Amino acid sequence: MEIFLQLTLLLAFFVQAAAGFGPALVAMPILIQLVGPEVASPLFILTMQTSGVGLMWRYRRSFNFGHIWRLLLAALLAIPLGSLLASGVERTLVLTTLGILLMGYALYGLFGPALPQLPQHRWAYTLGVAAGILHGAYNVGGPPLVMYSNSQDWHPFEFKSNLRFIFFVLNWGVIFSHFAQGHYTAFVLRMYLLSIPVSVVGLAIGFSLDRFIEPQRFRKAVFVILLFLGLSLIF
Repeated sequence: MEIFLQLTLLLAFFVQAAAGFGPALVAMPILIQLVGPEVASPLFILTMQTSGVGLMWRYRRSFNFGHIWRLLLAALLAIPLGSLLASGVERTLVLTTLGILLMGYALYGLFGPALPQLPQHRWAYTLGVAAGILHGAYNVGGPPLVMYSNSQDWHPFEFKSNLRFIFFVLNWGVIFSHFAQGHYTAFVLRMYLLSIPVSVVGLAIGFSLDRFIEPQRFRKAVFVILLFLGLSLIF
């Protein structure tokens, strides 16, 4: 089981480096089935936070705080609600909800039309709250954030930099919430220490291969994988 857990993390961070999105969407459905949400969520958020330092440094020059502060504030305020919802819900409902989310996001990525530019004031708060609830519950706050970012016509480097900063800040909120609820057991911490070199290797492979990968085709392949992962969680 532990080997499959680490291989899942390796795949997730390879996808993060090569495609620029989706490590939690790749990892969480598998991790939840391997170890349950009470272990998967605190473990993955620690691993993602460690790898996030390198990703933030890589895209640091493109960061624009003025474009994201409303989104970030709304998401931070909603994280505790997501954590409380997840802790009081049975595993079957968690898996079904996550499966529906994955399928919806994959179908949007494969077939959805480009979004018009959304007004910053209203939609930043709305999608920020949605992201905070999902991130606090299952570490998958990415879809609302990506939808908002795609609608703002940011440069690709600014897109990656802004999202990485948002996740880095949100992750601390989720980590604190898990710590307050006593989720960081000896097993979780041991798996986290083992996952550090695994995540570094996954990122290194992804960064070394991304120059040879056609981005749009790779992203579509990831969306297809997410679609089947969603189906497997529901059925």
